Amino acid sequence: MIELRHSSGARAMVNPEGAFVESLELADRTPLIYARRDMPTSGKNRGGIPVCAPIFGPGESVGLNQHGFARNLRWEVIEQADSQVKLTLDNLGSQMQDLPPAYWGCSMELTVELIANDDRVGLRESLLLRNTGTESYIANPAFHPYFPVRQGRSAEKYEVQIDDRAQQFMSSELAATRKIKSVNSFAILRYFTEVWEVHSKGLPFFAVWTDTPDSFICVEPTESGYISDAPADELPPNREKTVQMELLFRRPGV
Repeated sequence: MIELRHSSGARAMVNPEGAFVESLELADRTPLIYARRDMPTSGKNRGGIPVCAPIFGPGESVGLNQHGFARNLRWEVIEQADSQVKLTLDNLGSQMQDLPPAYWGCSMELTVELIANDDRVGLRESLLLRNTGTESYIANPAFHPYFPVRQGRSAEKYEVQIDDRAQQFMSSELAATRKIKSVNSFAILRYFTEVWEVHSKGLPFFAVWTDTPDSFICVEPTESGYISDAPADELPPNREKTVQMELLFRRPGV
């Protein structure tokens, strides 16, 4: 496990197993994301920030599991500083059986960095995908941040603003996943004075979801939604692309 610390006092834990950001908190230990854990009711693992790559959503059409394989493999740490770490995922065949041939040339780099300014603190993730193979492969990555629903609240009461439109969703809508296209690749999650901003580059669709509305809500920047919903771009041989997400928490009273 890798601990990142920022001069503001913010800190995060990054796990090379799956390149998960396991937790992110302020200097006073206030959690800014819902920390990764096993859920007692469902038995499923939820929380943190997994990387959904090379695809987002059901992957049967390209021979992959849900959300691809990035979150299920061990990444190698290649650079590390106090507030930043860079990881790489190469040589997939050494960790995966039955990898579809189109993905043999898939490699990735992920940079995780703590950031802060006068009234905001948070995290930036940049994901680089490369194709070093001989076939094009479908690539529509996403980030999957889990935001905490504080004790005694419900995700139904949280306001999600995408571009200029603010909405609240019923639990049934959130369980089904709401996918919304953004002109500005920008979303806000708000509960009174608590405000999270989600900025993205190359990820103009947001998936809003939860299956445990009294614990967390996800506002996920994606390239094109599920590949089962809409055609996704192919990454040709000898090409690469980078996508990015910034999470910024506005500190109340600052």
